[in-house]
Amino acid sequence: MAKSLIKPAIVDFLEFATKTGETSLESLEVEHSAKIVNKKVKELRIKEKIGATIIAIIRGEKVISIGPDDEIREGDTVAVIGKKESLDKLDESDFF
Repeated sequence: MAKSLIKPAIVDFLEFATKTGETSLESLEVEHSAKIVNKKVKELRIKEKIGATIIAIIRGEKVISIGPDDEIREGDTVAVIGKKESLDKLDESDFF
């Protein structure tokens, strides 16, 4: 029962957070040439550098709720949330 109560709240949050267009949620595939391959989340300091937050790593059929010591691998998909301008910086950065 608790799970069913939480799920709509998360969906509502994401809809609310992204409604204005100021905040966005994106997923980016990690290619073999990406500079973030084989780096731990804490090493990247993406939040400090551009203001976006990695919220999950999708690896194969698994969604990994990340921690600072999780390593990003080639072929992963990284879910990132942040202000639109932060995600634009991420697109322009050399992380991917």
